[in-house]
Amino acid sequence: MTSQESQNKEVKTPADNKISFWGLLKEDLRHRRWMLVLSAVVQLLLGPVVTLFIYTEKKNNYIMGFDPVAGGEVARNFARSMVESLTGRYMPVIQIVIAFAGALIVGIGGFRHLFNRRMTDMVNSVPVKREKQFAVIFLNGFLIWLIPAAVSMLFTALIATSQYGAYGFGEEIASGCLRNVLGAGFVFLLVYALVILAVTLSGTVFNAVLNIAFIGFDLIIGYWLIYILCQDHFNNFMDFPLSEYASLWLSSLISAGIWGMEIASPYYALSKNMGSDVLYVFSLMATVLIGIFNITLALIIYRSRKSEEAESGVFNRPYRFLSRTINSIFAGLICSMVIFDIMGIYDNATMTGWQFFFTVVFSFLFYGLIEMIHARSFKGFFKHKVQMALTVIASALILAVFIFDLTDFDNRIIPQSSIESAKVQLNIGVRGDDGRMYERVQGKEGFIRRIDDDTFRSSHYSYWDITPEQAYRVITAPKVYYDMDGLYIYDPVTKIKEGPVLPIVNEHRVFRSIGLIADRKAGFDFKRNYTIYDQEFIDEVLRSEGYKESFFPLQCGELGYPVSISVRGTKDYYDIQVPDELIRPLMDAYIADFNRNYGLDYLVGSYDEDCWLSFSYNVVIPENELTYYPGEPGQGKKGYYNVTMDIFLSDEDTESYKILEEYYGIEPHLEDESEIDPAYVYEDSSYDPSSF
Repeated sequence: MTSQESQNKEVKTPADNKISFWGLLKEDLRHRRWMLVLSAVVQLLLGPVVTLFIYTEKKNNYIMGFDPVAGGEVARNFARSMVESLTGRYMPVIQIVIAFAGALIVGIGGFRHLFNRRMTDMVNSVPVKREKQFAVIFLNGFLIWLIPAAVSMLFTALIATSQYGAYGFGEEIASGCLRNVLGAGFVFLLVYALVILAVTLSGTVFNAVLNIAFIGFDLIIGYWLIYILCQDHFNNFMDFPLSEYASLWLSSLISAGIWGMEIASPYYALSKNMGSDVLYVFSLMATVLIGIFNITLALIIYRSRKSEEAESGVFNRPYRFLSRTINSIFAGLICSMVIFDIMGIYDNATMTGWQFFFTVVFSFLFYGLIEMIHARSFKGFFKHKVQMALTVIASALILAVFIFDLTDFDNRIIPQSSIESAKVQLNIGVRGDDGRMYERVQGKEGFIRRIDDDTFRSSHYSYWDITPEQAYRVITAPKVYYDMDGLYIYDPVTKIKEGPVLPIVNEHRVFRSIGLIADRKAGFDFKRNYTIYDQEFIDEVLRSEGYKESFFPLQCGELGYPVSISVRGTKDYYDIQVPDELIRPLMDAYIADFNRNYGLDYLVGSYDEDCWLSFSYNVVIPENELTYYPGEPGQGKKGYYNVTMDIFLSDEDTESYKILEEYYGIEPHLEDESEIDPAYVYEDSSYDPSSF
């Protein structure tokens, strides 16, 4: 065993003051010159060299595009597209990839002495404190990436400015290159901190790589594992309170790349997917704090680490216990789900025992396997028999919580007084497209624009605001569930199960799926997806002021008149292009039909599968998405593209059929009763579902 002096925990010697930080930095760099050379070569090749290559290739193919005088507006537009592609798309991606790889190499390479006892003794014998050693290695690793990256971006900016500066893009090029360095630097530091923590916990390179994967992905795997289990076993599960983007901070590796792109590229807007500014800030702060926690914990472990721990597997007992326990539970649950998915087994109560069997077996196997890797010995498989048994039992209990709903998730009722506001999503179609993804371009008939995600009718796109009273009505309404006996109805208030529910013909009383989000006065949002029968409530929502125009803008005429209409049929094989003078009358007739018949019965009722209308509109392309092509002076890509929206006609669309019959002899195809889609009511005809 090495002496306390060689371990150099808190020993202060006169020599400690003679070894300067700068001197130690140069000495460490001398042993890591190959990393600096590799970093410089990669950065220069994928930065300025690629930029110069692309310039030369484009110049050979399109001389006019590089002459701001002769090329005119086409040349400037071409230069703009090149600058956007270079600084906003290519460089952010390639720099982040380099940052990931660089952090892995310099993190493992810089602390490689921890994998060899002799090297550890040699480093620890230097009369400096552990904190200074750690800081020197950490800083050198960062500089090995940063200096070549900064030089590469500088040369890239100079080359790009020499090519496209005459068009007025010099400032954009400079800011783009600076953003790339900042974004890639953010990625490097986050990944670097995680790699160093994984290395300080390990005695071999192989275990270090495994620890990087475990620490980097375990939390996010746990998040999605619980999500899938909820989705598979809870009837009413819809979503977690936090969006999937807001949960990315659970993985430093994933979050680093996402936030790096957010910083580096102006074309990547993470804020659109967060849902709110609060979640946006929370996710960024959580990502930063996890990075700080990782490097701080790595320093603490490094200070107390002994030479004998080199060349071992994983020596830290708390981490070793957590790693094998958590990952063996994950492995058991995931392997069980994968087997059932491969076999195509869903909602089969007779197979529940096998699901427990596979979970237990794979938890057992992975527990022993991970312990063998940590201990670097085959004898390690049964080293912790009691812990192994408890872990296997825990994996079975976790599965039981979801299979048997031991938390009573599906039937939970929250007090009406706790609801601040609420909104619902009605999964109701309209026999075709509804056009809600677009809005009308004023002053240009037949032209529409796609609504951006950040301005997209907010809750009016998928959800509609309702009162807390209505939300409580949905929560306490009897729900339609499914099990081995078929469909049945469960009343969460009385706890009574009724059923089975069997199909019956010629009934328009149907069960509808309703997504509910109740914003509570305290705590997380209450999110559920219910299947209920309450036609009165659904009609209340459908007939709310503004609902029809928001969800069915095409049918209501909110998009204006199309540029063309086609009448198509499958039974008689016709495809008729309506003449221009008939577009407005036919469109007005359909709008009148829709407004007159609008309601649940009309929306979910039967339709004529033999006849439908195709409305064609021109969709305006945003200016920043226009792509200009070289070789066509004075011309660029059209500023719009065509989109067609189809709507099947119903027998109730009488005004539309009058015009079709008058001009083309097309009549509605009346279905017989046997073709009507069945709705669901109780087998007992004396039971009245409307009592709900």
